Amino acid sequence: MQIGLKAVGLEVAFDKCEWTCNCPDSESHYCVVVGDFVLPRSPLAKGLKLLGTQVALVNSCKAEWEHRIAAAWGAFYSRKQALCCQQASLRARYSLLMATVHRCLSWGLEVLTPTRAQLKKLDSLQLAMVRKMMRSSRAPGEQWLDWQRRTLRSAREWIRRNKVEAGRGKLDRDPNLFDKWSLKWRRQYLSWAGHLARLPAARLAQQVTLYRNLEWWRRQQASGSVRHPVRFKPWRWEDRIFQDADLLNLNFWAHAIARQPWPAEMFHFP
Repeated sequence: MQIGLKAVGLEVAFDKCEWTCNCPDSESHYCVVVGDFVLPRSPLAKGLKLLGTQVALVNSCKAEWEHRIAAAWGAFYSRKQALCCQQASLRARYSLLMATVHRCLSWGLEVLTPTRAQLKKLDSLQLAMVRKMMRSSRAPGEQWLDWQRRTLRSAREWIRRNKVEAGRGKLDRDPNLFDKWSLKWRRQYLSWAGHLARLPAARLAQQVTLYRNLEWWRRQQASGSVRHPVRFKPWRWEDRIFQDADLLNLNFWAHAIARQPWPAEMFHFP
């Protein structure tokens, strides 16, 4: 790598490098030494940041999911003066939130496999940010917990009311602007899935997705030649979309290649 980079006038800053592996932290006795540098190992659960993405060698997207939520809060607080400005309408500030903070949050999320709990975190994050933008102060004598509940209910009701008005065409805005953020992730996920389905077979992204995918595994199970170990629960990226398509008797790949609109039910599966 050093030789290749030197050919283009670059060099590796080994004092800023880390390494990781999929062995438990307590069982790894290896170290990486390059010249005079001993590279530190990044904890397994934390992983490494590659091109802005937190990659951990565990069967979970928790590290990147939490990283994106933290990045969203960073983007929110960097624009707090504008987002929480009471002189501007809340709808205008919410549009700014979606154009800046939500884009920071949603970058690359479509390639992850979140759990239901992680998707709920997106909706909780949306409510928490709107609540801060509303700037509702505590009433005299109001307990902190009561104040939290009241302001979160107010944020939820404000989003619901604007969603209804946008759906009726009363607002000059995108009718999907006030959707739950978990639903927006769902649209992003389906859009990326359709894009993968339409890619030429020679493209690396489709080859990686189709390599020993769910259809291949079902053929292996039908032949009886391969079985997962006991208590093993695989979770592939395409599992969710194929399960949902099966419930609707839908051929996902054919549907995506034909660029047909997704059934409304596809956006509301858990």
